Amino acid sequence: MQIKIKDLLHHPLNSDIYNLSNLDDLTASINEVGLLTPLVIDERNQVISGNRRLKCIQILGWKTVEVNQIHIGDQNPALLIIHHNKQRQKSYQELINEYLQLSNVYKLGRGKRSDLTYGRSTVSADIRQKTTRDLIAEQLNLSSSQLYKLAYIHKQNSQLIKKLDDGELTINKAYDTLKSGMRWRLAGPRESVLDFYETPKIITEQLLANEPFDFSNTALEPAVGKGAISSVLEQHFSSVVSYDIERDFLQETQQYDILITNPPYSKSIDFIQKAMHVVRDKFCFLLPIGYLNGKQRYGPAFGSKAFPLKRVLVFVPNLHLGHPKSSAENLVEGGLLGYAWFIWQRGYEGDPTISWIEKPKKKE
Repeated sequence: MQIKIKDLLHHPLNSDIYNLSNLDDLTASINEVGLLTPLVIDERNQVISGNRRLKCIQILGWKTVEVNQIHIGDQNPALLIIHHNKQRQKSYQELINEYLQLSNVYKLGRGKRSDLTYGRSTVSADIRQKTTRDLIAEQLNLSSSQLYKLAYIHKQNSQLIKKLDDGELTINKAYDTLKSGMRWRLAGPRESVLDFYETPKIITEQLLANEPFDFSNTALEPAVGKGAISSVLEQHFSSVVSYDIERDFLQETQQYDILITNPPYSKSIDFIQKAMHVVRDKFCFLLPIGYLNGKQRYGPAFGSKAFPLKRVLVFVPNLHLGHPKSSAENLVEGGLLGYAWFIWQRGYEGDPTISWIEKPKKKE
């Protein structure tokens, strides 16, 4: 049937799931050959299928359009919207949005009688034997393993989904890296945008050998990765708390005496400012020596009078932390970046000092 375009509405759930951008090609196609498939709308004239096409014909100035109107009743609208968009090409973010919507749908279905209809389908014995992930994967035209990896990436580091869409990463590479316990980070302005690495233990050992600490205090490592730094701390401090992506340091409320970490470079300013609120005595960050420079960092990182920078402990040889042979047990020298331990101490008076570690001694 024909309906006036001014009477149609985008379904509110559509914007939670799908992106209406990049419409130029579709608009040009509709302008050339017309609308080949009618829009699907519900009883309230809300578009279930064809929200992108509706946007295009609005751009083209159409007054009416052909639609198929369906009766939704007590059926779940998210289930219908995703079903009607099953064949469209989707971004990874849109797949995640579909996954989250369907997860809620299937959660609502738990504990109900299995002879009742679910959407338009009856939940058969065969379906009941499948996991929720299997059922959702089928609806998204994905394998169950693909969906598991995508959901895992989203849960552990949702920012990586955009990098999947931008073609900077593959699902397998992102998944394998996160599963290994390594952190995805910026290594510095001259390194690859995506760099992940462990901190050789000798680097932390040199910090503890060159800076005085009260080892009866509690130390925090909030970006633990595979545990290279925390394993050294545990040999010295009486109490060590460590975590990584499973807990957001930026939401931390508990107080700690000492904090020692190699922070995600892209969140380093946020980490510094958070540390100033939750650390009682001192905190130490491993950072590129070039971190001393820069207007954006100066105030937030070095402007505090209550928690000033006390000392910079510089490694004389450049450290190649991204080298394939670099690991918790093996330090590789010769990289492009110089690194240092930046040490802040509450109530410190005076100018920051600088010291050098000429040659880190490798563990025998």
